[in-house]
Amino acid sequence: MDSMKDFPVFLYGTLSKTSPLQVVAAISAIFLAYVGGIAIDRLFLSPLSKVPGPKIAALTKWWIIYHEFNGDRTTTIHTLHQKYGSVVRVSPNEVSFTSPEGVKAIYGAGSTFPKSHFYDLFQYYGERNMFTTLTKNEHGNRKKMITDRYSKSFVMQPAIEASVRDRVGDFMGAIAQSKVLDMYMYLHYYALEYVPSLSMLIAVVLPVICLGDMELMQLRKRKIGILSMTFLGLSIVQ
Repeated sequence: MDSMKDFPVFLYGTLSKTSPLQVVAAISAIFLAYVGGIAIDRLFLSPLSKVPGPKIAALTKWWIIYHEFNGDRTTTIHTLHQKYGSVVRVSPNEVSFTSPEGVKAIYGAGSTFPKSHFYDLFQYYGERNMFTTLTKNEHGNRKKMITDRYSKSFVMQPAIEASVRDRVGDFMGAIAQSKVLDMYMYLHYYALEYVPSLSMLIAVVLPVICLGDMELMQLRKRKIGILSMTFLGLSIVQ
């Protein structure tokens, strides 16, 4: 016990006799040992150490972050796949796959792989939605609430099918009239036009078809309620 009480005095006495240069050298040695330990772990001891890829990617995530902010992450990873094959390590804890088997294992039915926290960037006011859920259970629970709206029996209703055909016709007409077309923008326009029109169709037209002889006042009340639920459903999907 006395030795433990005397330790702070011993430490203070030792440091007081040490030059600043020696202190800096000791701190540098500790830092280098720490960095060296991390490098050895990531290059040789990590479960991903056998995955092919550039050594810099195995050492630090800042390499791929640089390409992310430089706007060439996708082309860089594509080049790595051309060099190393269908499985490439692109950061200490990230692996990219291009094989059909890999896609099936990760995204196929029965997969237990969770999403990364990259999807946290797309939360709305800190709340998760269908796109940002990370686990299969959470995603499945949300999907159950709206899955019937994507069933074939619902989508193939005459009113919905006619609405789809009208907008597809307009879209194909724009394609036929243009020699060069920015497909990204036109698909964006198509989605922006179709989703609101489908929302109004579900909220107004289908209730009229189904309710038939309901009194006008009751129908108006139902429209408001159905419209609110529709947009609530869309916010969940988004």
